[in-house]
Amino acid sequence: MIEIIKKKKLNFLFGITTIIIIFNFFYFVKEQSLNQYADWLINYQGGFVRRGLIGEIFFQIHSLLDIRLDVIVFIFVSLLYVFFYKNLLQLIKNLKLNFLNLLVIFSPLSFLYPVMEEKASGRKDILYLFLLSIIAVNLKKINFNYQKYVIILFSAITIFSHTGFLFLLPAFLIIFFICNSKKSLKIIIREISIIILSLLLFVIVIYNNSAIYPESIKLICNSISDFVRKDCATEGYISTLSWSLQYNLHLKESLWMTKNYNLFYFFAFLISFFPLFFLFYNSKFLNFSKINCLYLFILYLFSTLPLYYLGVDYGRYLHLTYLSSLIIYIVSLKNKLLVLSISKKIFFKNKFRFKPLILFTVIFLYGFTYTIPHCCNNKFKFNYSKLFIKINEKLN
Repeated sequence: MIEIIKKKKLNFLFGITTIIIIFNFFYFVKEQSLNQYADWLINYQGGFVRRGLIGEIFFQIHSLLDIRLDVIVFIFVSLLYVFFYKNLLQLIKNLKLNFLNLLVIFSPLSFLYPVMEEKASGRKDILYLFLLSIIAVNLKKINFNYQKYVIILFSAITIFSHTGFLFLLPAFLIIFFICNSKKSLKIIIREISIIILSLLLFVIVIYNNSAIYPESIKLICNSISDFVRKDCATEGYISTLSWSLQYNLHLKESLWMTKNYNLFYFFAFLISFFPLFFLFYNSKFLNFSKINCLYLFILYLFSTLPLYYLGVDYGRYLHLTYLSSLIIYIVSLKNKLLVLSISKKIFFKNKFRFKPLILFTVIFLYGFTYTIPHCCNNKFKFNYSKLFIKINEKLN
């Protein structure tokens, strides 16, 4: 199938996407947002606490170099987006840009999600995605004996900066397996076992420091008082550090989850993941042809399920899961672990080819007209509603 758009145009689209997200985050920093911004400032000034590693690093840089904390956060997060989208673009360029792959690339949960759902911009999600993209692009360039240490280091940074991302880390292991699939299975299992044991140690540390006292939260807020709102200790992510799991689950059920919440996000999952689901289903492992590649996809999906039990930002979690799955698929193709096996199917026969205008229309309607709210809603979000409202106001 002839490629519909030239890959050079992806450079422009990814560049615009990155700029918009950085602008979104700039306003979150400027207004000292309690969610998108303040979460990056959680540190160890009130004692060891979950989610505090990256914030403690920022605090020490601020103390040593006398650079404003908000400037450090903005520059760091902006660079994360720049390099993540650079890495993702490099991976996507390995794909043939046919109609099906374009549907996968422009899924409502794909790389444009933080643009369409601006409240997802600037979250710690980008730290996990950046580290995952580094592994996907560069792991094979690293000596095999040192690869596990890179994954352990990246896992530690991820877990101690946002505990919930623990359930996304199997993507690191899957990519490690893919990149080394030609090695002895015994050796791969040994290396993965060392990584898993390290993750268990991290979990034990976090479990024994799962909540802190309000006095410690006040110490954290006092240490960054010039760069956060006055209600730092009572509102936003920093204040939630004192919550128990039971209290968090209670608020989730009673306050944030609207009617048919799970049903809506399951429906959104089916719509957004269907093209990727279709690709995995119609691919095959080169060395294990009897095993459907869909099992690899489902295995990773199951590993993320605890996120949806513990938290409520289902849109964000789906976005992270989707991009992780997409990266896993591309890396699998690149390393020739699997191959797409639908070239002879009727969908791709010449007589069923559609005109480019029709294909562009389908892709636009699928990926650019609506998005999935990051949290606490049970309806799709029409991306141009504000524009239509302003036009209507002008006309009236």
